[in-house]
Amino acid sequence: MYYIGIDVGGTNLVAGLVDEAGCILNKVSTPVAKDMTAEQFGKELARMSRRLCEVGEIPFDKIEAVGVGLPGAVDRTLPVLLGAMPVIMPLTACSLSMEGKSWWMTQTLPVSRRELIWSKVTLQLIVALPFYLVSEAALIVALRPGLPEAVCLLAVPAAYILFGARAGIAVNEKFPVFDWDSEVKVVKQGASAFVMVVIGLVSAAVPIIALFVLEGMAVFVYGATVGALLLLTWLLDLGGKKPCPPYRLD
Repeated sequence: MYYIGIDVGGTNLVAGLVDEAGCILNKVSTPVAKDMTAEQFGKELARMSRRLCEVGEIPFDKIEAVGVGLPGAVDRTLPVLLGAMPVIMPLTACSLSMEGKSWWMTQTLPVSRRELIWSKVTLQLIVALPFYLVSEAALIVALRPGLPEAVCLLAVPAAYILFGARAGIAVNEKFPVFDWDSEVKVVKQGASAFVMVVIGLVSAAVPIIALFVLEGMAVFVYGATVGALLLLTWLLDLGGKKPCPPYRLD
């Protein structure tokens, strides 16, 4: 018996003929037309399947099954997954603690708490910017999304990056560790790192669940996610003009 596997990608349809041992006997591919109708799509799959049998000189009735891999869950959640990654461990989650025993010098600077916080948030954004631009450009070229999907693909990760940067320093303010003798204690073993992992996972899980529950309303879910992240960022920034709190070194 033989089997046919078809991979439906964003740019190409690829079909392969395999035997019972899983060995690929031959394969064919064809570009995906963005304006292809469902009927045309079905006919193209049938044509590729017949072509595989003709090239392999195998009767079509010897084909036991045909498997088709369709983009769906990953594409649907891609903006959220892409954005949640920087939230799990932003640089700001340990930026205050990394001051170490020199923290008192920072506290003597004639700057407001908000200026100090946003200087560290800005650093996180500068570091994340090249990766954001490259990944977004690659995804847009590969997936060729429509205008609404492209806007969501750009806006959702950007909102996550901003929220993660601000949330990281807010968490580090709650769990500062200044009396350390190894950076590992701050970066990997600190409470801030653990809390940000939890925040990142929760912030991704909520919209992902909503995407599956509210099927067909992806743009609405993306918009609500961006709005919620920006609102949380603003709420975290309230009171930003207060002076830097006198953290203890122990």
